Amino acid sequence: MGTAKSTRRPFEELSTGTGIEIHAEKYLRRRYMRKEDVTADGDVTHIKRFLRWADEQEYDPLELDKDGYEEYLFWMNAEDYAFSTVRGNYYSVNSMYEFLIEEDVVESNPLSEIELTSRNYSFATTRSKKAQKANSNGEIIYLEPDEVSKMYDHAKEAHGSALRNELIIKLLFQTGLRRSEFCSIKLDAVDLQSRRITVENAKVGGSRTVMYRPNTDLLLREWIDVRRPSLPTAEDSPYLFPSDRSERIDERYVNRIVKQTAEAAGLQATHYREHGGNKRAKVTAHVLRHSFAVDMLFNYEMDLRSLQELMGHSELKTTAVYLNIKNDVALNAYQRATSSGRHSSPDEQSVRKRQQPMGVESSRHQQSNW
Repeated sequence: MGTAKSTRRPFEELSTGTGIEIHAEKYLRRRYMRKEDVTADGDVTHIKRFLRWADEQEYDPLELDKDGYEEYLFWMNAEDYAFSTVRGNYYSVNSMYEFLIEEDVVESNPLSEIELTSRNYSFATTRSKKAQKANSNGEIIYLEPDEVSKMYDHAKEAHGSALRNELIIKLLFQTGLRRSEFCSIKLDAVDLQSRRITVENAKVGGSRTVMYRPNTDLLLREWIDVRRPSLPTAEDSPYLFPSDRSERIDERYVNRIVKQTAEAAGLQATHYREHGGNKRAKVTAHVLRHSFAVDMLFNYEMDLRSLQELMGHSELKTTAVYLNIKNDVALNAYQRATSSGRHSSPDEQSVRKRQQPMGVESSRHQQSNW
């Protein structure tokens, strides 16, 4: 029965932290109520696949543009999905976005400029290889600690409270949290004495504990004791970062703060230019997560297993991609030294030092210096 199926929650097990699941379920309820059971069942499969892909890429479906969906087409092509499946996915996702426009959830449909045929599908997936390459494990984008420090100095130039903006950037960099995890930090999960924060793990379930550094103490205390209580939503919000209008800050807003601050600090650049001429920002909240991982490996010599736990990765191979950066740095240092015919500089010696095998003891040493 169509009405019975309308009570299902097919996306209940998904938790992207973007709120897209709620809107997708509302869309499907309407389909089932119209007794479009067969096509609605297909929509569930297609939309689930799309949302899982977006979540794995840490893309917000509510902010996705045309080239973002073309990246998804490229992925489906690489996974050898039949064109009939690709076409079915296109129609399902396109219909969902049209519904989101009607509901004033999004302003535009990222699929509206894509005319999918078996002929241009090959062209579209080839064209999106540039975007895919720019987001591949081999080209992880990260900032050096001194570059992140520049962002602290320019936090006041982003929208909103300068203190809150600086605190957001510091905590993102010092904890390596995902945006969804960061926005979900509960006030009572922050231990000011031990500088520990307990968060719900967005990807593998359960919880984990992360740490922040002493130079964040004053900012965090002022936020909790003075600034946060002044917000109209603070009294009823369990979250560390409520907004002026809701009980917790929005993930897209956090990303906007990071982008604006990086721009003000002179760090923002075009990651790659999309086919339509739009730019993809280089520095995002996720780049600060990468920066945390690289900082732990390079400057604190943390072992890979400990970093895996702090990052909340379900598999060690996910964490291991950061080792590619270490290899690239060592190779570049070697090439500079040998091409000039001179001994290595102190900086290059430091690079070599950072290439030493990492062990548990080095991780313990790192934790003692927080």
